[in-house]
Amino acid sequence: MVGYWGLPGGFVERDEDPLDAVLRELKEETGLIGSNPELLMVMGDPQRDPRKHIVSIVYSVSVAEGEPTAGDDAADARFWPLSAILAGDVPMAGDHLQIVKNWFNQ
Repeated sequence: MVGYWGLPGGFVERDEDPLDAVLRELKEETGLIGSNPELLMVMGDPQRDPRKHIVSIVYSVSVAEGEPTAGDDAADARFWPLSAILAGDVPMAGDHLQIVKNWFNQ
């Protein structure tokens, strides 16, 4: 969605393990090398994405030092302070704000 920020992500390829997909998508979307993915939650409300019913598997991933760079289909990539996201100062796409709130028990 133009004008909104989203968490990096994408689709699992056929015959791809979701644990591999999360690291691949992170690199494609941000240029960051991730490791140690840990399952956080699954978001599956049929109305959560206007395109179609999409189920998201949400992981926490460790990254080495560095700044993200926009890649693939992103116009920009950056780290935002958690306080700014939770305060609503960062316009988030779809239910990505809810994902962050769930993640930090807000």
